[in-house]
Amino acid sequence: MDTELVVFDMDGTLSNTAPGIIKSFLHVAHELGVPEPSREALYAVKGGSLIDDMAKLYGIGREEAIGAAELFKEFYGREGYLEAVLFPGMQETLDALRDIGIPMGVATMKPDEYAKQLASHWGLDGYFVDVCGADDLGLLSKSDLIDRCIYAAEAEPEKTLMVGDTPNDLRGARESGTRFVAVTFGYGFTPDICRQNGIPFTEDAGGVLDFI
Repeated sequence: MDTELVVFDMDGTLSNTAPGIIKSFLHVAHELGVPEPSREALYAVKGGSLIDDMAKLYGIGREEAIGAAELFKEFYGREGYLEAVLFPGMQETLDALRDIGIPMGVATMKPDEYAKQLASHWGLDGYFVDVCGADDLGLLSKSDLIDRCIYAAEAEPEKTLMVGDTPNDLRGARESGTRFVAVTFGYGFTPDICRQNGIPFTEDAGGVLDFI
């Protein structure tokens, strides 16, 4: 067995967090007094910096976007996160990896505080060597977060598998030198996109085990 670590993205990979995230974005629009972004624009948000997302969605500058990000985090941390659920089969997949002794981590662009809060909410304390989320200023890249998981597990990058649903996850895996498998039940990759671009993929959570 060559895999020393499996790192999961959170939104769109471990869990369906879209309802709570969308609700939080709409709350921010109300607080800012700006028009609500379209559902198409909201679903086009694919795991980047929260501050950058705010600037793009609401057409505001960076300083105002920093304040908007704080509004988002306050609302999401109070009630939005409670609407997130693990994808079907994901709990069983995590249990299987734990049972065969493969360390796991989480690398997500979700703010660090809420990533840890969600993992605890799902009863996953103790499953992961580290849950690494974004910093408040949005300075850490996906690769930085993957690297933190690798360091925590004392693993080798080339023996690490990154599991994600968006091009940002794939880019982070490449920059960190890890292997990658896409899940196509999330918010980004589809089977057709993966086939056209030679990206390994699975259409269900249990399929991750085939890449260990």
